[in-house]
Amino acid sequence: GWTGGEGASDSPDDPVGSRVDPVRLRGMSLPGSSAVLDREAYEDLLDWQLAKIATDPRAVALEQASCAADESYFFARHFKIEDIERPGRLTRLIPKPIQKKLLEEASTFNVVLKSRKPGVSTLIDARAFHRALFRPHRRCVIIAHDREHTGVFMDRIRFAYDNLPDWLKPPADRETRSEVVFRHNGSHIRGLTAGNARIGRGSDIDFLHGTECSIWNDLDAVLLGAGEAMREGGEVWLESTANGREAFMETYCAVRDGRRSGKAFFFAWPADPRNVEPLIGRERIAFDSSLTKAEREVKKSLGLSLEQAKWRRSKVENLEDKFQQEYPENDVDCFLTSGTPKFDAKWWTSLLQVVMERVKRVPPTLIRERFPAFAALGDDPNFVMWQMPRKVCPCCGAPEFYAIGADVAEGVPGGNFSHGGVLRVTHIERCEQVAEWHGHLSPPEWGLRLAVIGNLYNRAIIGVERNNHGHATNYALQRVAEYPTIYRHREFDQRGNGTRKIGFPTTPGTRETLLTRFQQRVKANEHIVRSSLLCRECADFQVGDEDDDDHKGGKKKKRNNDSVFGWAIADWVAVKGAAIPVA
Repeated sequence: GWTGGEGASDSPDDPVGSRVDPVRLRGMSLPGSSAVLDREAYEDLLDWQLAKIATDPRAVALEQASCAADESYFFARHFKIEDIERPGRLTRLIPKPIQKKLLEEASTFNVVLKSRKPGVSTLIDARAFHRALFRPHRRCVIIAHDREHTGVFMDRIRFAYDNLPDWLKPPADRETRSEVVFRHNGSHIRGLTAGNARIGRGSDIDFLHGTECSIWNDLDAVLLGAGEAMREGGEVWLESTANGREAFMETYCAVRDGRRSGKAFFFAWPADPRNVEPLIGRERIAFDSSLTKAEREVKKSLGLSLEQAKWRRSKVENLEDKFQQEYPENDVDCFLTSGTPKFDAKWWTSLLQVVMERVKRVPPTLIRERFPAFAALGDDPNFVMWQMPRKVCPCCGAPEFYAIGADVAEGVPGGNFSHGGVLRVTHIERCEQVAEWHGHLSPPEWGLRLAVIGNLYNRAIIGVERNNHGHATNYALQRVAEYPTIYRHREFDQRGNGTRKIGFPTTPGTRETLLTRFQQRVKANEHIVRSSLLCRECADFQVGDEDDDDHKGGKKKKRNNDSVFGWAIADWVAVKGAAIPVA
C-alpha cells in the first residue's frame, strides 16, 4: 500500500537492487557510464525490476522513500510520457542535458526562453507532479494561454498519475479535466487559463508553471496576483518561445540583467540534439560546398555540424522571418517583431551584441564605498552605473558637465516604467552614457530620486518630460528638492515672443524631431551608448509606438519605449542645455 516515503535509504538488505542508477541504463548514456542499453532494453529491464519490487514490502518502502528524496530518480523510473521519437509507445522521463540544467540551477523565480519542443514544459510539469505527490498540502498551478492547451497539460499530469504502479499511486479525492487532488496529503495540481481572474486570489500557491507566456495578454496581472499568493519556499516557472517583446520579454530581460531576482535560462535550438538532418557519404561534401557566406558565418559562430546546418536551412526556408522567433540562436533577434521599424533594427541589434560583450557596470559595493552620502543608490536595484562621476576631466582639468533626461510614468507596479539617463558631455555636441535608472516610482518620488542622482553627478542639468505625470515630477524636483539646475525649454507664442518653461514638452511635433535627431547622433558616434535596455527597445520600436505613451491616459504600452525617450531627452538637454542659464 501507499506509505508516502519521506526519504531514501541505502540499506544493504535491498533484495532486488532498487537503487540502480538510471543514468547507467539510459538509452544515450553520459560519458563514463559503465553500461549502455538502448531505450527498449532499459524499459524492459526496469519493468522487470519494478515487478520484483512489488512482491517485497521492504523493497516497496525503499522505492517510495527513494522517489520522495530524489526527483530525477522518480522521473527516470516512474514518470511516463508518450515517446515522441516512437509514436504510440511510452517511455520514462530521463532528464536530458537541457532538463538537467533546469533541475540543477533552479531558483525560486525562473524564466525560460527556448526554442520549440526541447522538453522544458514536460520537465517543469514533472517537477510539479513530484511536489504534489510527495509533499503535504502543496498547491501547484499550471497556466496555459488558452483552455485547449490547459487541458493538454493537465492530460499529461493525469497520464503520469494513471501509469504509476499501484503501490506508488495514492488515492485521488478528485480527478477532473482541470484538477487532481490527492487524498493522502491534501496536495493538488490545478490547470488554469491565462486571463482567469481567480489566479492568485483567495488561495495560496506553492508551485506555478506558466507556459507560452509571451502570448498572454495579462502576464503582469498574473505575476502580481501570484506574487501575493506565493508561499515561502515556492517556485515560479515562466517558459515560452519568443513572440514580440511584450511582458514576457521584459520579465526575461529584467531577470537576465539582474534588475529582478531569479534565474534566466536561454536554450538556443542547437542545444536540442534532435535538430539535425542526416547527410550520408558524398551528400556531406555536396552540402558543404553549397553553404552561403552567411550560412558559414552562422555555422562557425554557433559551432554547428553539417547535419545541424542542413536542418537549419530547411527550417529557414519553411519559416522565413519566423525562424528566429521559433528557433532562436540568441536572445535578442528572436524578439524582433514584424511591422515597420522606427529605427534600424539590425543596426541596434548589432550594437546590443557589442554592448553586452564590452560594457561593465560599476559594482554597487564600490558606489557605496566611494560615495557614502549616496549609498542608497548603490542599494537601488533599478540604478545602473557604468562610469563614476568626476569633478574635473582627467585630460584637460576642465569641470565635468553632466545632463539627465527623464521619462515619467504613473509609478504603478506592472505599469509603464519611469526612466532616467545620465550623460557625460565630453566635447561640443558629443556625449557618453554613464548611468541610468529604470523602474517604478510615483511622479513626486521620481522627482526626488532624480535630484539625488543629479547631485551625485555634479548637479547635472535635468530635463524632465512635461506632460501629464511629468508636471508632478518637475514640481517635486523644483519646489520640494529645490534642485538648482533644471532644463527650461524655449517656446514661442503666436507673436513670436520666446519664453522658457521648465521641462521638455513631448508633443507629436517635438517627439518626431527628438527621435530623428537622436538616431542620427547615435549613428554618427556623437552619442556613445552603453545601455543594453536602450538597444533592445530601439530594435523593437515600431512606427506608431511614439504615440503609444502615457500621454493618453496612462494605459500600458504595447511595447516599452521608456528608455528611448529618457535617453533622447537626455541627449537634447546635453546639447541644448549647456547654453541655457540655469539659475
